[in-house]
Amino acid sequence: MYLESDAEYIQIAKLCAKLLFKHVENEANRISEQEGRPLSKASSAAKWVYSPLGEASRLPEVRDLLNSLYRRLPRIVIEKQEDNGEGTSRELVSQAQLEDLDGFWTIESRMIDYLGIMSRDLGRELSVNVFLRTLAPDFYNPHINPIVLDAHQLVNEILSSHTVVKCEFSREHQQTLLNWNALKRLPSITHKEVITRQVQILCEDRVEGLSNRYSYDRYSYDRYRYGFARLESTIVAPIEGDIDTVFGIKTRIVTVLMPESEPANVWALLMNKIAELSSNGTQLESLASLLVGSNFFSEACGYVEEGVVRTSRENADKRLYYNLWRDWVQADNNILKDLGIDKELPEDLGDIMGDEENWFNASKYWRDWFK
Repeated sequence: MYLESDAEYIQIAKLCAKLLFKHVENEANRISEQEGRPLSKASSAAKWVYSPLGEASRLPEVRDLLNSLYRRLPRIVIEKQEDNGEGTSRELVSQAQLEDLDGFWTIESRMIDYLGIMSRDLGRELSVNVFLRTLAPDFYNPHINPIVLDAHQLVNEILSSHTVVKCEFSREHQQTLLNWNALKRLPSITHKEVITRQVQILCEDRVEGLSNRYSYDRYSYDRYRYGFARLESTIVAPIEGDIDTVFGIKTRIVTVLMPESEPANVWALLMNKIAELSSNGTQLESLASLLVGSNFFSEACGYVEEGVVRTSRENADKRLYYNLWRDWVQADNNILKDLGIDKELPEDLGDIMGDEENWFNASKYWRDWFK
Protein backbone atom coordinates (compact mmCIF):
# COMPACT_ATOMS: atom_id res chain seq x y z
CA MET A 1 0.00 0.00 0.00
CA TYR A 2 1.39 3.42 -1.00
CA LEU A 3 0.60 6.85 0.38
CA GLU A 4 -0.72 9.40 -2.07
CA SER A 5 1.91 11.98 -3.03
CA ASP A 6 -0.24 15.00 -2.18
CA ALA A 7 0.77 18.33 -0.61
CA GLU A 8 0.69 16.95 2.95
CA TYR A 9 2.84 13.96 1.95
CA ILE A 10 5.44 16.26 0.40
CA GLN A 11 5.39 18.54 3.45
CA ILE A 12 6.07 15.61 5.79
CA ALA A 13 8.79 14.32 3.48
CA LYS A 14 10.48 17.72 3.61
CA LEU A 15 10.32 17.79 7.41
CA CYS A 16 11.94 14.35 7.56
CA ALA A 17 14.62 15.46 5.09
CA LYS A 18 15.42 18.52 7.22
CA LEU A 19 15.76 16.38 10.34
CA LEU A 20 18.06 13.94 8.58
CA PHE A 21 20.13 16.76 7.10
CA LYS A 22 20.53 18.24 10.58
CA HIS A 23 22.53 15.14 11.46
CA VAL A 24 24.90 15.82 8.51
CA GLU A 25 25.33 19.41 9.68
CA ASN A 26 25.89 18.43 13.32
CA GLU A 27 28.46 15.80 12.38
CA ALA A 28 30.45 18.22 10.21
CA ASN A 29 30.40 20.85 12.99
CA ARG A 30 31.33 18.32 15.69
CA ILE A 31 34.41 17.11 13.81
CA SER A 32 35.56 20.60 12.75
CA GLU A 33 35.51 21.80 16.37
CA GLN A 34 37.67 18.97 17.73
CA GLU A 35 41.20 19.61 18.98
CA GLY A 36 43.47 20.55 16.08
CA ARG A 37 40.45 21.78 14.05
CA PRO A 38 40.52 18.92 11.51
CA LEU A 39 38.61 20.77 8.77
CA SER A 40 39.68 18.36 6.00
CA LYS A 41 38.31 15.47 8.03
CA ALA A 42 35.05 17.38 8.60
CA SER A 43 34.81 18.12 4.87
CA SER A 44 35.15 14.44 3.98
CA ALA A 45 32.66 13.46 6.68
CA ALA A 46 30.06 15.93 5.36
CA LYS A 47 30.38 14.51 1.87
CA TRP A 48 30.11 10.84 2.82
CA VAL A 49 27.39 11.26 5.45
CA TYR A 50 25.27 13.33 3.04
CA SER A 51 25.81 11.08 0.01
CA PRO A 52 23.32 8.28 0.87
CA LEU A 53 20.73 10.87 1.93
CA GLY A 54 21.02 12.76 -1.35
CA GLU A 55 20.90 9.57 -3.40
CA ALA A 56 17.86 8.22 -1.53
CA SER A 57 15.62 11.23 -2.23
CA ARG A 58 13.08 10.46 -4.95
CA LEU A 59 10.66 13.38 -4.81
CA PRO A 60 11.89 16.38 -6.86
CA GLU A 61 10.71 18.74 -4.11
CA VAL A 62 12.74 16.90 -1.48
CA ARG A 63 15.76 16.61 -3.75
CA ASP A 64 15.68 20.37 -4.42
CA LEU A 65 15.40 21.07 -0.69
CA LEU A 66 18.37 18.84 0.16
CA ASN A 67 20.46 20.36 -2.64
CA SER A 68 19.68 23.81 -1.28
CA LEU A 69 20.64 22.84 2.27
CA TYR A 70 23.83 21.11 1.11
CA ARG A 71 24.77 24.15 -0.98
CA ARG A 72 24.71 26.31 2.17
CA LEU A 73 26.59 23.83 4.38
CA PRO A 74 30.20 24.91 5.21
CA ARG A 75 32.15 21.90 3.89
CA ILE A 76 34.80 23.23 1.47
CA VAL A 77 38.27 23.88 2.90
CA ILE A 78 39.90 27.14 1.81
CA GLU A 79 43.37 28.26 2.84
CA LYS A 80 44.15 31.98 2.80
CA GLN A 81 47.45 33.75 3.27
CA GLU A 82 47.75 37.15 4.91
CA ASP A 83 48.77 40.07 2.70
CA ASN A 84 52.16 40.31 4.41
CA GLY A 85 52.77 36.59 3.75
CA GLU A 86 53.44 35.94 7.42
CA GLY A 87 50.36 34.00 8.45
CA THR A 88 47.84 31.56 6.99
CA SER A 89 44.35 30.56 7.98
CA ARG A 90 41.92 27.83 6.99
CA GLU A 91 38.15 27.84 7.10
CA LEU A 92 35.16 25.85 5.90
CA VAL A 93 32.96 27.66 3.41
CA SER A 94 29.75 26.65 1.68
CA GLN A 95 29.23 26.24 -2.04
CA ALA A 96 27.22 29.47 -1.98
CA GLN A 97 30.21 31.29 -0.46
CA LEU A 98 32.56 29.70 -2.99
CA GLU A 99 30.37 31.00 -5.82
CA ASP A 100 30.80 34.55 -4.48
CA LEU A 101 34.61 34.42 -4.71
CA ASP A 102 36.07 36.35 -7.66
CA GLY A 103 38.91 33.86 -7.94
CA PHE A 104 41.02 31.15 -6.30
CA TRP A 105 43.65 28.51 -7.06
CA THR A 106 43.66 24.72 -7.00
CA ILE A 107 46.74 22.50 -6.81
CA GLU A 108 47.11 19.05 -8.32
CA SER A 109 50.14 17.44 -6.72
CA ARG A 110 51.03 14.13 -5.12
CA MET A 111 52.65 16.00 -2.23
CA ILE A 112 49.50 18.06 -1.55
CA ASP A 113 47.37 14.90 -1.74
CA TYR A 114 49.59 13.24 0.86
CA LEU A 115 49.39 16.31 3.08
CA GLY A 116 45.59 16.03 2.99
CA ILE A 117 45.78 12.35 3.90
CA MET A 118 48.06 13.13 6.84
CA SER A 119 45.68 15.89 7.98
CA ARG A 120 42.79 13.44 8.07
CA ASP A 121 44.76 10.63 9.70
CA LEU A 122 46.25 12.89 12.38
CA GLY A 123 43.01 14.73 12.98
CA ARG A 124 44.88 18.04 12.75
CA GLU A 125 44.81 20.65 10.01
CA LEU A 126 48.17 21.06 8.25
CA SER A 127 48.71 24.29 6.29
CA VAL A 128 49.92 23.89 2.71
CA ASN A 129 51.75 27.23 2.75
CA VAL A 130 53.45 26.63 6.11
CA PHE A 131 54.50 23.14 5.02
CA LEU A 132 55.94 24.37 1.71
CA ARG A 133 57.60 27.43 3.20
CA THR A 134 59.29 25.30 5.86
CA LEU A 135 60.18 22.03 4.12
CA ALA A 136 59.93 22.69 0.36
CA PRO A 137 60.68 26.38 -0.32
CA ASP A 138 61.12 25.70 -4.06
CA PHE A 139 57.41 24.85 -4.22
CA TYR A 140 56.25 27.86 -2.18
CA ASN A 141 54.58 30.74 -4.03
CA PRO A 142 52.84 33.47 -1.96
CA HIS A 143 50.77 34.56 -4.96
CA ILE A 144 48.86 31.24 -5.04
CA ASN A 145 46.11 32.58 -2.79
CA PRO A 146 43.48 31.59 -1.76
CA ILE A 147 43.66 27.83 -2.31
CA VAL A 148 40.66 25.49 -2.49
CA LEU A 149 41.75 22.14 -1.06
CA ASP A 150 40.69 18.68 -2.34
CA ALA A 151 39.32 20.35 -5.47
CA HIS A 152 39.07 17.04 -7.36
CA GLN A 153 36.25 16.11 -4.97
CA LEU A 154 34.40 19.35 -5.81
CA VAL A 155 34.19 19.15 -9.60
CA ASN A 156 30.51 20.05 -9.94
CA GLU A 157 30.69 22.80 -7.33
CA ILE A 158 33.67 24.48 -8.99
CA LEU A 159 32.57 24.12 -12.63
CA SER A 160 29.11 25.50 -11.89
CA SER A 161 30.52 28.91 -10.96
CA HIS A 162 34.16 29.27 -12.10
CA THR A 163 36.44 28.59 -15.06
CA VAL A 164 40.22 28.34 -15.55
CA VAL A 165 41.94 31.52 -16.77
CA LYS A 166 45.54 30.36 -16.34
CA CYS A 167 47.40 27.09 -15.88
CA GLU A 168 50.93 26.62 -14.52
CA PHE A 169 52.70 23.27 -14.37
CA SER A 170 56.03 21.77 -13.39
CA ARG A 171 57.20 18.33 -14.43
CA GLU A 172 60.21 18.73 -12.11
CA HIS A 173 57.88 19.21 -9.11
CA GLN A 174 55.10 17.04 -10.60
CA GLN A 175 52.35 19.58 -9.98
CA THR A 176 49.72 21.64 -11.78
CA LEU A 177 48.31 24.97 -10.56
CA LEU A 178 44.97 26.22 -11.89
CA ASN A 179 43.82 29.83 -11.49
CA TRP A 180 40.02 30.10 -11.48
CA ASN A 181 37.83 33.16 -12.08
CA ALA A 182 34.11 33.54 -11.58
CA LEU A 183 32.00 32.82 -14.67
CA LYS A 184 30.00 36.00 -14.02
CA ARG A 185 33.14 37.98 -14.94
CA LEU A 186 33.75 36.14 -18.21
CA PRO A 187 31.83 35.41 -21.44
CA SER A 188 30.97 31.70 -21.46
CA ILE A 189 28.43 29.06 -22.37
CA THR A 190 27.47 26.50 -19.77
CA HIS A 191 26.26 22.93 -19.92
CA LYS A 192 23.09 23.84 -18.02
CA GLU A 193 22.12 26.51 -20.55
CA VAL A 194 22.59 24.30 -23.61
CA ILE A 195 21.64 20.76 -22.58
CA THR A 196 17.86 21.03 -22.29
CA ARG A 197 15.90 17.82 -21.79
CA GLN A 198 14.85 17.84 -25.46
CA VAL A 199 18.44 18.19 -26.63
CA GLN A 200 19.56 15.50 -24.16
CA ILE A 201 17.08 13.03 -25.67
CA LEU A 202 18.36 13.81 -29.17
CA CYS A 203 21.95 13.29 -27.96
CA GLU A 204 21.06 9.94 -26.40
CA ASP A 205 19.41 8.82 -29.66
CA ARG A 206 22.53 9.73 -31.66
CA VAL A 207 24.84 7.92 -29.25
CA GLU A 208 22.59 4.85 -29.33
CA GLY A 209 22.67 4.92 -33.13
CA LEU A 210 26.47 5.04 -33.20
CA SER A 211 26.73 2.32 -30.56
CA ASN A 212 24.40 0.00 -32.46
CA ARG A 213 25.99 0.72 -35.82
CA TYR A 214 29.51 -0.02 -34.68
CA SER A 215 28.78 -2.65 -32.02
CA TYR A 216 30.42 -0.92 -29.06
CA ASP A 217 30.22 -2.82 -25.82
CA ARG A 218 27.36 -2.16 -23.39
CA TYR A 219 29.72 -0.59 -20.86
CA SER A 220 30.74 2.09 -23.36
CA TYR A 221 27.18 2.77 -24.44
CA ASP A 222 25.96 3.25 -20.88
CA ARG A 223 28.83 5.62 -20.12
CA TYR A 224 27.82 7.94 -22.92
CA ARG A 225 24.09 7.60 -22.54
CA TYR A 226 24.03 8.39 -18.83
CA GLY A 227 27.29 10.25 -18.26
CA PHE A 228 27.35 13.00 -20.86
CA ALA A 229 30.46 15.16 -20.41
CA ARG A 230 30.10 18.77 -19.31
CA LEU A 231 31.00 21.50 -21.80
CA GLU A 232 32.95 23.21 -19.00
CA SER A 233 35.25 20.22 -18.49
CA THR A 234 37.50 21.23 -21.42
CA ILE A 235 38.88 24.78 -21.35
CA VAL A 236 41.16 26.85 -23.57
CA ALA A 237 43.49 28.94 -21.38
CA PRO A 238 47.16 30.07 -21.27
CA ILE A 239 49.60 27.38 -20.11
CA GLU A 240 53.02 28.05 -18.57
CA GLY A 241 55.51 25.41 -17.48
CA ASP A 242 58.95 23.89 -17.70
CA ILE A 243 58.31 22.01 -20.97
CA ASP A 244 57.84 24.17 -24.07
CA THR A 245 56.21 21.43 -26.14
CA VAL A 246 53.21 20.93 -23.83
CA PHE A 247 49.88 22.16 -25.27
CA GLY A 248 47.49 20.12 -23.11
CA ILE A 249 47.09 19.64 -19.35
CA LYS A 250 44.98 16.84 -17.88
CA THR A 251 43.74 17.24 -14.32
CA ARG A 252 41.12 15.45 -12.24
CA ILE A 253 38.83 18.47 -12.68
CA VAL A 254 39.33 19.73 -16.24
CA THR A 255 41.42 19.45 -19.39
CA VAL A 256 43.19 22.69 -20.34
CA LEU A 257 44.26 23.35 -23.95
CA MET A 258 46.83 25.93 -25.04
CA PRO A 259 45.30 28.68 -27.22
CA GLU A 260 46.06 28.25 -30.95
CA SER A 261 47.11 24.60 -30.55
CA GLU A 262 45.39 22.20 -32.95
CA PRO A 263 43.19 20.59 -30.26
CA ALA A 264 42.25 24.05 -28.95
CA ASN A 265 41.29 25.24 -32.44
CA VAL A 266 39.00 22.24 -32.95
CA TRP A 267 37.42 22.72 -29.51
CA ALA A 268 36.92 26.46 -30.08
CA LEU A 269 35.27 25.74 -33.45
CA LEU A 270 32.85 23.27 -31.82
CA MET A 271 32.05 25.61 -28.90
CA ASN A 272 31.45 28.61 -31.19
CA LYS A 273 29.03 26.60 -33.32
CA ILE A 274 27.27 25.23 -30.23
CA ALA A 275 26.88 28.77 -28.86
CA GLU A 276 25.50 29.94 -32.20
CA LEU A 277 22.99 27.08 -32.50
CA SER A 278 21.88 27.22 -28.87
CA SER A 279 21.14 30.94 -29.17
CA ASN A 280 18.80 30.58 -32.16
CA GLY A 281 17.11 27.45 -30.74
CA THR A 282 15.94 26.10 -34.11
CA GLN A 283 18.50 23.54 -35.39
CA LEU A 284 18.23 21.12 -32.49
CA GLU A 285 19.34 18.07 -34.51
CA SER A 286 22.51 19.89 -35.54
CA LEU A 287 23.05 21.09 -31.96
CA ALA A 288 22.68 17.54 -30.62
CA SER A 289 25.15 16.29 -33.23
CA LEU A 290 27.79 18.85 -32.22
CA LEU A 291 27.28 18.07 -28.53
CA VAL A 292 27.83 14.37 -29.18
CA GLY A 293 30.98 15.09 -31.17
CA SER A 294 32.24 17.50 -28.51
CA ASN A 295 31.68 14.82 -25.87
CA PHE A 296 33.81 12.33 -27.80
CA PHE A 297 36.52 14.95 -28.41
CA SER A 298 36.64 16.02 -24.75
CA GLU A 299 36.99 12.41 -23.58
CA ALA A 300 39.72 11.72 -26.17
CA CYS A 301 41.98 14.59 -25.08
CA GLY A 302 45.21 13.36 -23.52
CA TYR A 303 45.07 9.84 -24.97
CA VAL A 304 48.15 10.00 -27.21
CA GLU A 305 49.64 7.58 -29.71
CA GLU A 306 52.84 6.47 -28.04
CA GLY A 307 55.27 6.70 -25.18
CA VAL A 308 53.01 6.29 -22.14
CA VAL A 309 52.33 3.34 -19.90
CA ARG A 310 48.61 2.51 -19.88
CA THR A 311 46.36 0.00 -18.22
CA SER A 312 44.33 -2.33 -20.45
CA ARG A 313 41.23 -0.27 -19.61
CA GLU A 314 42.96 2.93 -20.75
CA ASN A 315 44.06 1.31 -24.00
CA ALA A 316 40.46 0.25 -24.63
CA ASP A 317 39.25 3.76 -23.76
CA LYS A 318 41.71 5.38 -26.15
CA ARG A 319 40.56 3.19 -29.04
CA LEU A 320 36.94 3.84 -28.10
CA TYR A 321 37.26 7.63 -27.96
CA TYR A 322 39.22 7.89 -31.20
CA ASN A 323 36.84 5.52 -32.99
CA LEU A 324 33.71 7.24 -31.72
CA TRP A 325 35.00 10.58 -32.98
CA ARG A 326 35.84 9.14 -36.42
CA ASP A 327 32.48 7.41 -36.65
CA TRP A 328 30.67 10.60 -35.64
CA VAL A 329 32.49 12.69 -38.29
CA GLN A 330 31.56 10.13 -40.96
CA ALA A 331 27.97 9.50 -39.82
CA ASP A 332 27.05 13.21 -39.45
CA ASN A 333 29.06 14.50 -42.40
CA ASN A 334 26.00 16.05 -44.05
CA ILE A 335 25.21 18.05 -40.90
CA LEU A 336 28.81 19.23 -40.66
CA LYS A 337 28.71 20.24 -44.33
CA ASP A 338 25.54 22.28 -43.78
CA LEU A 339 27.28 24.04 -40.88
CA GLY A 340 30.34 24.68 -43.04
CA ILE A 341 32.85 22.95 -40.75
CA ASP A 342 33.26 19.50 -42.35
CA LYS A 343 36.67 20.40 -43.83
CA GLU A 344 37.97 21.78 -40.53
CA LEU A 345 37.44 18.64 -38.44
CA PRO A 346 40.00 15.80 -38.69
CA GLU A 347 38.71 12.24 -38.99
CA ASP A 348 41.73 10.85 -37.16
CA LEU A 349 42.40 12.51 -33.80
CA GLY A 350 45.88 11.01 -33.88
CA ASP A 351 46.72 13.72 -36.43
CA ILE A 352 46.28 16.53 -33.89
CA MET A 353 46.64 15.07 -30.39
CA GLY A 354 50.43 14.81 -30.56
CA ASP A 355 52.45 12.53 -28.27
CA GLU A 356 53.51 12.34 -24.64
CA GLU A 357 55.69 15.46 -24.91
CA ASN A 358 52.60 17.52 -25.70
CA TRP A 359 50.60 16.53 -22.59
CA PHE A 360 51.13 16.74 -18.84
CA ASN A 361 49.17 15.12 -16.02
CA ALA A 362 50.43 15.65 -12.47
CA SER A 363 48.27 12.80 -11.14
CA LYS A 364 50.01 10.23 -13.37
CA TYR A 365 53.39 10.60 -11.69
CA TRP A 366 53.95 6.83 -11.62
CA ARG A 367 54.15 6.74 -15.41
CA ASP A 368 57.65 8.26 -15.23
CA TRP A 369 59.08 5.64 -12.90
CA PHE A 370 60.21 3.27 -15.66
CA LYS A 371 62.41 5.94 -17.32
